[in-house]
Amino acid sequence: MLQDSIELPLRINSFLQRDLFLVTPSCLQPGDIWMAAVGCDSRGLLILHGASACTPPLLPSPHSILSFGSYRIQFRSSQTSHQQHVTHTLLATVSSQPETKPRHVTVHEFPAWRSSAALPSVSKMVTLAMEVRQWWILYGQGKPLVLHSSYGASRRRAALFISVWNLLERLEH
Repeated sequence: MLQDSIELPLRINSFLQRDLFLVTPSCLQPGDIWMAAVGCDSRGLLILHGASACTPPLLPSPHSILSFGSYRIQFRSSQTSHQQHVTHTLLATVSSQPETKPRHVTVHEFPAWRSSAALPSVSKMVTLAMEVRQWWILYGQGKPLVLHSSYGASRRRAALFISVWNLLERLEH
């Protein structure tokens, strides 16, 4: 059984790729989440709850920049799919590494899973996994996908999402 009490992000394999998922503990502060995402060269972050639940904020508001130590996260755009999956395009820069180019990071937000106890419908989870997987195949470039949730349920929510992802991979192969 996965436990939220572990302090470090966990690397988890998918059916087809080693270390595809980097699961953050729910206790991490936004700066630490961005450090994990940018540090592992990720192109995507999946928030398994509404981002508005994060205090302090994890995402910048439209046309703004959030700074976390040497990490600067700039808002670029947002798009909603099926009222349950919001995709944000952000630009991440590291001020301590000026030679490094800014990187586009896509944040997939799943606001349908707002409460700590209620599970989303199976069809919503499958749709989310299919949409994120399609994005990852096109743009993930083989890099880890960072999974995060608050409410003290990060590991359990990530385990459910990874299970659906792995079932989809197995069905395709």
